Amino acid sequence: MYKAIGLSIIVYLLSTRAVGVQNEEKEVKAQKKLEYEKEIGKRKAETPAEYEKTRRLMTFAAEMLLARLGYDVGSFDGVLDKKTQFALKAYQRNRSLPVTGDPLTFETFEQVILDTATLDHKPVGLPLRRIAMDSWESGYVLAQGTWTIGGEKMTWPEQTAKIECRRPIKVCTEATAIVKNDTPDPTLSLEFDTYEIERWDDAEIVAKRLQSGCVRFERRFNRKQKTVTGIRSATSGGSECSGAGDAEWHMVLDDGPAIWKKLSEEKRNSWRALVQLSPTLAKYIDSTR
Repeated sequence: MYKAIGLSIIVYLLSTRAVGVQNEEKEVKAQKKLEYEKEIGKRKAETPAEYEKTRRLMTFAAEMLLARLGYDVGSFDGVLDKKTQFALKAYQRNRSLPVTGDPLTFETFEQVILDTATLDHKPVGLPLRRIAMDSWESGYVLAQGTWTIGGEKMTWPEQTAKIECRRPIKVCTEATAIVKNDTPDPTLSLEFDTYEIERWDDAEIVAKRLQSGCVRFERRFNRKQKTVTGIRSATSGGSECSGAGDAEWHMVLDDGPAIWKKLSEEKRNSWRALVQLSPTLAKYIDSTR
């Protein structure tokens, strides 16, 4: 259904994930709003029939979301009648959006897509962390787990990695399975990277920095602490690398089930913040956790 609304608009809204300071995020959002309003204005002026179709489908999408959140919109018909407008204005007010009653304003369109994704998304199960260093002396180390930033927040999107280091050939290979949810249809992808080993001594394995597009990665194994860590940093590659941000990530290969538990809790909190619950039902849900 969202493809019919205009896949180009939705992909543009969801594809840009700013990494860096708040000003960069504001600039990205301002650019997205400009592009969106330009596209909507063009449709309205040049292809009014297509514009009306877009408006009706977006009204339908808003009706479905609002009903799921507890607002009274009546039947799902894609018609922006008084009941739907009243519910939409209440939603806009509750989400601190401009109160227009129009589902096609940039802020409302974006929020409806994001809130629908929040309700629909279910965190995937992630495997246990495993770090095998028994064969360190003979030149083989294996690790698997999920990358987090500083051992706290999972690097996005959801992923799990397996790393094997072999001293005889001076190479560490890393395979990463990634669940991407930044488009209407989630996809599973596999990335494969090879790191040259810079140093392998009694205490540490240090892999050389790997350049990948606009970012660099390095990997480090600590034998005593039995940990695997990494650094992700941006490179200065001109305007084409502006979306990579300036922040340096200090990464830790962590335990999947523990991360899944955090994600599930965040999901419940997001759901609770969106849905209009009666006090009785909210109390019941809290008692069952």
